[in-house]
Amino acid sequence: MQITSAGIATPTSRPAPAGHSTAAPARIPLLALICGLALLLRLWVGFSVHYLIHPDETYDYLEQGFRLAYGFGAQVWTYQDGVRSYVFPAILAAVIRLGASIGQPPADYLDAVALVMSVLSLSVVAAAFVWGERSAGLLGAIITASVAATWFELIYFAPHPLSEVMSANFLVVAACLCPAAKAASPSSLRCAGLGLCLGMAFVFRIQLAPAILIIAIWLLWHHGWQNTLRVAIAASIPVIATGLLDWITYRYPFQSFWLNFYANTFAGVATYYGTEPFYHLADLEIHYQGAWFFLIVTACAVAGRRQPLLLAIATVIALTHSLIGHQEYRFIYPALPFVFVLAGLATTELVTRLVPPTHYRGRYVLGGFLIMLWGLASWAQATEGPFRREWFRSRGELSAARFIATLPGVCGIAGYRSPAALPGKVQLNQDVPVYSLTRSDHFAQYTASFNVVIAGDDSLPAGNVFTLRKCWANGFNEASYNRRMPSVCVLTRPGMCVPGALSDPDGGRPPGW
Repeated sequence: MQITSAGIATPTSRPAPAGHSTAAPARIPLLALICGLALLLRLWVGFSVHYLIHPDETYDYLEQGFRLAYGFGAQVWTYQDGVRSYVFPAILAAVIRLGASIGQPPADYLDAVALVMSVLSLSVVAAAFVWGERSAGLLGAIITASVAATWFELIYFAPHPLSEVMSANFLVVAACLCPAAKAASPSSLRCAGLGLCLGMAFVFRIQLAPAILIIAIWLLWHHGWQNTLRVAIAASIPVIATGLLDWITYRYPFQSFWLNFYANTFAGVATYYGTEPFYHLADLEIHYQGAWFFLIVTACAVAGRRQPLLLAIATVIALTHSLIGHQEYRFIYPALPFVFVLAGLATTELVTRLVPPTHYRGRYVLGGFLIMLWGLASWAQATEGPFRREWFRSRGELSAARFIATLPGVCGIAGYRSPAALPGKVQLNQDVPVYSLTRSDHFAQYTASFNVVIAGDDSLPAGNVFTLRKCWANGFNEASYNRRMPSVCVLTRPGMCVPGALSDPDGGRPPGW
């Protein structure tokens, strides 16, 4: 204490611990800076690195949005039978129309989708910033948000229109709005925001219901049934709205909810596309993250002591999807934001334990070094390990489609022994028939029905009137990321088309459904 000339005692000034009140005015600029970096990384990937995570991205979402926007495109069986809601395609339709009005399709409306998805994915970075600040002030905010901004898996998924990505964007905000165990009772506005985010997460992916239930149990246990009821009422708004949309677009209210559950659980639709052992998703993460996997799991366990809700959500998502026979890499994505928030919090705890609070600059220096280490690890695992091939998945088909979109006079397109799924009309941007031909006699019989062909360079149709225009590399073989798959080529012929070729009328419907 100091005594002034007036005899009034005043506290002596002391350096504030890292991340506390004196640094509070820097919160918004720093959050904007980290979000800006995260957005640049995601947009660079979304605009310039063309790959397909899964065919559903094209046919179940982009293609349906394109069909709503322009009136033509493939309607796959999941929408013919009402297994998927039109909520996501309707959002994509609006983005596609807006993007097309600004620039040249299809590149510009596909870039518009990548832009919107990338911006929405910043919810993960912003939530990480908030959790880090709650844990260790501004230092924790910077470290945790930086890990979420730069880890390659979060960047890889962010620009792509998948239900897993959309649902995770809302779920992470809901978990951030969920009050801590000993926090004051949440306000009505906070309950409303929490409930709406939970409802949207469920609408986009009903498989996240167990994780949503974990949040509901947390609320009920720590904040009583009144607050839980307020959240539940708010959550019901998007769910009821989606149920009514099903009634309008299909036959019954909530049809896409219960029919999706029935198809995948009892009708065997999911297992038709293959089954994997329960450890498959963990094995994938070990494969892609290497030795960092074990460090990340340890970090989650350490940070989970203080953030049990985040650890519980990530664990439940991983376990519930591991117990399902059909497993895909994208299924694990909703758990990843929580995993890397926990990893950032554990990194912050390491800094605060190693450097005393009086060493203000020392904490930031060590924190900056560890952020760089996380960034280098992310870059190395993304570009040098087995994950490298994921950046090239289906690049040949996508490049071929964008080339065809620029061709004049296209009247029919055929995929001849295509090495993968044909691009959708959303990428082709041509309102013409698209055929899939696997037999050379069918190709010769129906040649007059198309004047553009997509084929692998190892199975080009021989003895025909088509001229090879261009070929594109198409990624790596599944068994080895050093062995490339056959390139995808485009062939054309002059003249018009006569309808009549074979096609796939059911859009890939599973047998017996």
